[in-house]
Amino acid sequence: MLQRLNEHVFPDLDAVMANIDLVTRHLCAKAGAAGRPLVQPPLRDADGALLVRDADGRAWRAFQHVDGTGTFDVVPTDELAERTARAFGAFAAALADLDPSALAV
Repeated sequence: MLQRLNEHVFPDLDAVMANIDLVTRHLCAKAGAAGRPLVQPPLRDADGALLVRDADGRAWRAFQHVDGTGTFDVVPTDELAERTARAFGAFAAALADLDPSALAV
């Protein structure tokens, strides 16, 4: 998945990407042998960068596509809403031991 980032909304993209890197590394380390992590880490370019700028200076990031996933503007069923809430709860619980001071504002 390739995503263009809006610098008007997120003026410090390096901080955004540092936070994403920290959170995904934390969650992936916790998953370890227990199974699939709750999130996919961002992909890096050949130089190891998480953020790439095109010829016009626009910022882009990329993530591995996960089969069987999708997005919705409106949750179509109560079951999917419940599964989403449980996944968010698991995500929040897995981050409970991450020091918030390590994150950029």
